[in-house]
Amino acid sequence: MNRPISKELVNKKIEKHLQEIVENNDSLSSALLTIYDNRTGDLQQFAVGTAHRASEQPVQVDSPYHAASVGKTMCATVFGMLVDEGKISYGDKISTWLAPDMLKGLFVIDGTVYCDQVTIGQLLSHTSGVGDYFEGPVNKGKTIIEIMASEPEHAFSPQSLIAFTRDNQSAIGKPGQQFYYSNTGYILLGLILEAIEEKRYADILNERIFEPLGMEDTYLMCQRLYVHDKRTPCHDQQSLLRKRVLRGRLLSA
Repeated sequence: MNRPISKELVNKKIEKHLQEIVENNDSLSSALLTIYDNRTGDLQQFAVGTAHRASEQPVQVDSPYHAASVGKTMCATVFGMLVDEGKISYGDKISTWLAPDMLKGLFVIDGTVYCDQVTIGQLLSHTSGVGDYFEGPVNKGKTIIEIMASEPEHAFSPQSLIAFTRDNQSAIGKPGQQFYYSNTGYILLGLILEAIEEKRYADILNERIFEPLGMEDTYLMCQRLYVHDKRTPCHDQQSLLRKRVLRGRLLSA
């Protein structure tokens, strides 16, 4: 405790610790650690493991990493921008932008339909009552995770994910009644943004978040996976959500 430790030794200890974390966790193929001191500007980054479970290619600090639900904060940020611009309010009903067929069966409790009462704010705060396609229980058939494990090349469109909740899951409460984390809710929010802005969700994120902040290496995972240039944005005709399971590791958009 009283002896100073060299920076080289500290770095080796950090890398060893990260390696042990990856080796002892079957769900991980890699780990990235970034340490930044805003007082000195010192930046340190460590990457251990492989690109994915089926690969022997070592991961790098600038390798593509799946940001998972961090993307939800970006979605919420865009809605905050629209509120500041006076285009919408958090109390606006989602039925203003989404067709009845899209909302059908998603917000039904004890035979009563509540889709006309759900607000943007409730979707953003996970209090709308809609089910969760990703981890929520199903009334019949396989879960999404089981489907992805058995069909790793299957691509899901936003509409098909919403349909999965409609056909296989139940609402968990009335709008505003309780908190329940819902990926389905954020799929609906993405479609609402497309209706408001009249642009694809990927383009909205590029224009409002990635480009202004200089996030040149950030993109929305779509049907086409990056192969050559990781800086090339995804410009499919339709935004499709690709989910893969590679030896137990879930990669998703």
